[in-house]
Amino acid sequence: MKSRLAKQYKTSSHPIVSLKAAAEFGLEFLEGRRLLSAGQLDGTFGAAGIVSDPTLPTAAAVAVQPDGKVIIAGPTAGAFQVARYNANGTPDNTFGFFGRLTTNISPSHDIPSSVAVQTDGKIVVLGSNGFSFEVVRYLANGQLDNTFGTGGIKTLSIGSVDTSTRVLIQSDGKIVAAGSAAQAPSSPIGTSGSYIMRFNANGTPDATFGIGGQVQVSTGLNTQVIPDIALQADLKIVVALDQYSAGGSSAQIRRFNANGTPDGGAFTLGGGAGNTLINRLAIQADQKIVAVGRYNSDAIVLRENTNGTPDGTFGVGGLVKDVTGVANTTQNYSDMFIQPDGKIVAVGDRVYLNPATGFQTDQFVLTRYVGSGALDAGFGTSGKAITPIGTFFIPSAKMAASPDGGIIVAGATGSITDPIGSYLGIAKYQGGPGSVVPVSGGTINGAVYNDLNSNGTRELGENGIANQQVYLDLNGLGFFVAGDPTTTSDANGNYSFPNLPPASYIVRLLNVPASQTQTNPLPVFGGHYYLPNVLSGQVVSGADFGLHASVGGLISGRLLLQTGPSQSALAGRTVYLDLAGDGSQSVGDPTTTSDATGFYSFSGLAIQNYIVKSDFAPAVFNLLTPPLIFGGKYFIPAGT
Repeated sequence: MKSRLAKQYKTSSHPIVSLKAAAEFGLEFLEGRRLLSAGQLDGTFGAAGIVSDPTLPTAAAVAVQPDGKVIIAGPTAGAFQVARYNANGTPDNTFGFFGRLTTNISPSHDIPSSVAVQTDGKIVVLGSNGFSFEVVRYLANGQLDNTFGTGGIKTLSIGSVDTSTRVLIQSDGKIVAAGSAAQAPSSPIGTSGSYIMRFNANGTPDATFGIGGQVQVSTGLNTQVIPDIALQADLKIVVALDQYSAGGSSAQIRRFNANGTPDGGAFTLGGGAGNTLINRLAIQADQKIVAVGRYNSDAIVLRENTNGTPDGTFGVGGLVKDVTGVANTTQNYSDMFIQPDGKIVAVGDRVYLNPATGFQTDQFVLTRYVGSGALDAGFGTSGKAITPIGTFFIPSAKMAASPDGGIIVAGATGSITDPIGSYLGIAKYQGGPGSVVPVSGGTINGAVYNDLNSNGTRELGENGIANQQVYLDLNGLGFFVAGDPTTTSDANGNYSFPNLPPASYIVRLLNVPASQTQTNPLPVFGGHYYLPNVLSGQVVSGADFGLHASVGGLISGRLLLQTGPSQSALAGRTVYLDLAGDGSQSVGDPTTTSDATGFYSFSGLAIQNYIVKSDFAPAVFNLLTPPLIFGGKYFIPAGT
């Protein structure tokens, strides 16, 4: 029998769905019309506005070239990895190796933190290995630039522990970087603290800046950190400084002249019992300074006049707080930029901690403000766009402006139940107004079926399963909450959600019986369907859920190889469970062989963690099989 919610959903005008979807996915409904305003996903990019790349774990930084190509820098296997995508979201095969390159700089773990594009198309990436700062410059095709540093790489040790944050390119081609150094005997300044560094175009330290190319902004070990810097038109450097103490945290904004000398004092925000952090800076065309970050549980935007005083024309005393108003929820702005029309676009993470389950769910929230600090009513829904790219979006999303007026957001996505790790998600939004189109309901159809051979595909003879509840996860929390529409599969296993307002939807099984294992979609990837931009009148079919009778645990997957733009199955390859965790096959390790489609499975497994390995392991970016990319760690939960 269908639940009360399902009955209401079937017979009512769906107030829960229409209002909730509108609020969460940035849609305005006007007398049977839909306004495709700014903040909507751009369907010309990726799959309905989204690119998901399992070969990259996250985005440490993002930049967009003048031709619209998107550059992502992130860590992988202890090295820098830089990927470039065409303006439509496909890998740019003219860059590196099939759109990406990996650079090992040191025996330690090289972690990139920032990327910038020069006017000549060269790409500069800043990072650190824990012991020194690392600056790498690439040619436009991804090759190392031999005119910079040593073979394209410049390393600089200031302290025994160096951590990088931000790199910028001056109009004269000089490179400005920021970070922190602990116990800094090799610095000409010689103490721990936060630093700005400036390099000439060839990678040598700029002797005209500070002392030997370095300016110490603050002293102290891990108590004062530079999260960001910004460049004014006159080449003065604006610095954000987060200060930590036992009583909380506070933030300062300082400014330095082009030669590195201090330009006046500092504007301090927060402190005492509060916790204030700044994450990103930007300079308006009128040279006013804008910063975003967090105060306690609220995201904040602040604006200063050119002399460093709060701008009273912005928000309340120069400050805007984005209060969620939801219990057990915090919000933080991690990145921002200013549009040519002066509007401020900020992206951040919204974190909800379920007090009953202890699960934490993360989403990213895109917000746009007009010059006064008010939310831009023409953007998304009342100034906001919230898009679940996976089960959750890991905090500290990065963003950049696209030359066509679009907005690029990138970060890591995964699942709260996925122990393997995260993968890269990139979304592109419209930055300008769209058109008004008629609204009619969309439909999502699917089935729950008995996956007899556990291969994740419904085949002839695999019957449907009745009375399985399916729901729309409107909040992207990863679990059912009151207000999420539900329905139940019929005698043939079929289910349907008709008359849906145009929006993006996540579809999940409400409960998987303890005697069953879900084989499609695989739980290690969230076990859900994300259907972006279900349009008016559109029928989306095939959101099928496969279940397989469990005897112990079940692990299954496919071996796929990316070769240029195409994928191919790896058949006849040995796949084994590395019980010892030593990276090699040992006597007693369970083994199987991939079939013609690359499919493999292990069943009847004891409840424990497993590492899945294969005898085929090419370069990590070339192999699409997640077990080999992320170490193959699967958790077989109790009851399966």
